[in-house]
Amino acid sequence: MDSPLPFFYYDIVSRIVPGAFTLAVLWNVNGFAPIGWLRWFVNQAGSESWEKLLIPVLLTGLAYLIGTVFEVLDYFPDCGKLQGMKWVSELVDAKAFSSALQGFGEDDDLKRLALSKKEDDKKKVKKHRDALWQKLMYKAGTDSTNVNQAFAHCHRFQAEQKMFMHLLYPTLIFEFVSLKNWLSGFQGPIGLAALLLFSFCCYSRCRRRWIQVIEFSKLDSQSG
Repeated sequence: MDSPLPFFYYDIVSRIVPGAFTLAVLWNVNGFAPIGWLRWFVNQAGSESWEKLLIPVLLTGLAYLIGTVFEVLDYFPDCGKLQGMKWVSELVDAKAFSSALQGFGEDDDLKRLALSKKEDDKKKVKKHRDALWQKLMYKAGTDSTNVNQAFAHCHRFQAEQKMFMHLLYPTLIFEFVSLKNWLSGFQGPIGLAALLLFSFCCYSRCRRRWIQVIEFSKLDSQSG
């Protein structure tokens, strides 16, 4: 990839936006010491130009750090029977790819395997899915501009998928701190609606990415 723009877009959408959303949620949580310190620092900023410049840089960097932690949690291994976000991430990928394969794939055997409940069949479909993505990434780094554009397009959908998945973390935090207001207020239902919306959007963007990857694979096979 000659242009860093797809990766810059990825960082903004999948890391900085969820990190900023998390800061906004924590900002209203009383008793959370780090945010209390940050609020004090922001309030201390006077008319000095360097302070005005430092605050947005600090907030952006902190949002990026939080988003990167979410990225790590996406692939954090499960602890025994306790399944975490890695399980959710893999489930979304598997369901979205199977749906895309059913609608846009050409291999009837793979379509049949995608509907199978057997673990061996699921592993074969996952291996094929990973191979398609690795093929696209390799060609984007070594092949023509058209392939670069295809990868950038798929990478954008992946970034948006990650954004909606990472927005689940601050939404869960919002739900936790709103438990006492579930019956007397509207924060709880809003958080629940946000969880459902973000989950649907995450799946939708993931399916869109795999549709593009499958279509690219078909065109690449025809040109080859």
